[in-house]
Amino acid sequence: IHVQCALGQHFRNNAAWNKYSIVDDCELIVDGVRYLKLSESEVKLLSYVDKNTIPANLVIPSAITSGTTYAVVELAEKCFSDNQTITSLVIPASVRLIGDKAFYRCMSLQSLTLSEGLETIGDRSFTRCVALESLTIPSTVTSIYAAAFYDCTGLQTVEVLATEPPTITTTDVFRNI
Repeated sequence: IHVQCALGQHFRNNAAWNKYSIVDDCELIVDGVRYLKLSESEVKLLSYVDKNTIPANLVIPSAITSGTTYAVVELAEKCFSDNQTITSLVIPASVRLIGDKAFYRCMSLQSLTLSEGLETIGDRSFTRCVALESLTIPSTVTSIYAAAFYDCTGLQTVEVLATEPPTITTTDVFRNI
């Protein structure tokens, strides 16, 4: 069901409508993944159309093609939250922002690759990713929001490659690790 631009999420959040496949005019679906056009050349990854098809070894594409080529520059809020399938995750250099709770409680996530180019790690992005053992934060990261890695109890090492410390919004970014 197609709805007006930017209203897709509003319809999907409505209990009477969320059983339907809702797409708005600003959204693209490529290879079973829903994206939101941010500009004529950039998109935000919203979610997989069928959450049961998310692979264990997830590699976020740097670009998609749907008539034109779009760079994948953002991962939406809660796009993979509570997923128990993902064990390995690669986020490419094109992604500048990881949205709030994007990988919240992905308790099977063991391996995480954050590429140079990433700038912002959102609130609770990786909270309770308890199987994650090591983390390297790229030098391009300038902001890490509240509880981004809270309760990642398996984390043994965290390496920050920045020459200037990234801004952290609270003292609980790495709490309980």
